[in-house]
Amino acid sequence: MDIVGYSKLVTDQQRELLNELNKIVRETPQFKQAEAVGKLIRRAGNVAASRATYQRAVQEFTQELSTVSEDSGPAAALHSWLGIAYAGLGNAAAAAVSEGQKSMAQQPTSEDPFEGPGREEQMAQIYALLGNADEAMPILKRLLHTSSFTGITPELMRIDPIRNDPRFKELVAEKTP
Repeated sequence: MDIVGYSKLVTDQQRELLNELNKIVRETPQFKQAEAVGKLIRRAGNVAASRATYQRAVQEFTQELSTVSEDSGPAAALHSWLGIAYAGLGNAAAAAVSEGQKSMAQQPTSEDPFEGPGREEQMAQIYALLGNADEAMPILKRLLHTSSFTGITPELMRIDPIRNDPRFKELVAEKTP
C-alpha cells in the first residue's frame, strides 16, 4: 500500500495495519540486529564488559556494510547501528556522529516517513550515549511531537546518559498520560 492509500484509511485501520507491519518487521534480520544494539546500550553501564561487545559490533556492522548496496535501506540501518556501536565505545565520537548522519541522509524523514523517524531516534541514541543532551533533546522532542512508525514513547527513551537532564525529564513528563 502506498502513502496516499494509507492516509485515506481511518485511524483504527491504520493502527491495525501498523500493528501487523510491526509484527512482520520484528521477524526481519535487520530488526533482530537493531534489537542486539539495544541490548548493547543496556549493557553500557558495565564499561569493561561492554567495550569488547561494542568493538565486535563495529566489526560485524562494518563487514555487513560491505555486502549491501551503499544507497540501500539496509545500508542506512547499518550506518545507524554502527554509529551506536561507535558511541558505545566512548572514544569514537566523530565516527559515531558521522555514521548516524549518513543514515539520516540516506533515509530522511521528509522522504521516508516509515524509516526516517527510526534513523532520527538512533541519532538521538548516539548523541545520548556520547552524553550530548544538547543534540539529542531537539531530535527527541521533534519525534515525540510527530506521529511516527517507530512509536517513540518515554518508555523507549530510557537513555541513561541523559535521563537526569532536566529537559529530558520535562519531555518525559509532557508525554506521560
